Amino acid sequence: MLERLAREFDEVAWRTKRGLGSIPLAAVRYGRLHLKRPGALEIAQRVEELRRVIETHLPRVRIENLLGELDSWCGFIGALCPLGGHQPRSDSLEVALSAALIAHGANLGVAAMRHIAEAV
Repeated sequence: MLERLAREFDEVAWRTKRGLGSIPLAAVRYGRLHLKRPGALEIAQRVEELRRVIETHLPRVRIENLLGELDSWCGFIGALCPLGGHQPRSDSLEVALSAALIAHGANLGVAAMRHIAEAV
């Protein structure tokens, strides 16, 4: 079974590498995949202009305030609890959960979020 899977993997990898020449967005160089353009799709100038207009008219909102307001509407943070019924390590579980959600959503990681929180 392992030999069969290895053959199938090699075949798909070879076909993918061979077919990348026809894709304008990517190429294989020195055995590694490289994107040819920073964005996968071109964005029309009118769309960019509309985006700028919308961004200039929307108020700036801090993410932690947004999470707090959202929680006041539906209480979603209260639905999050430690696995297996364990007791939380902190008295401020809501703050820790909000920080974890922000860290995950912003792709920061727990250590980076800790340093940001200490700086605030």
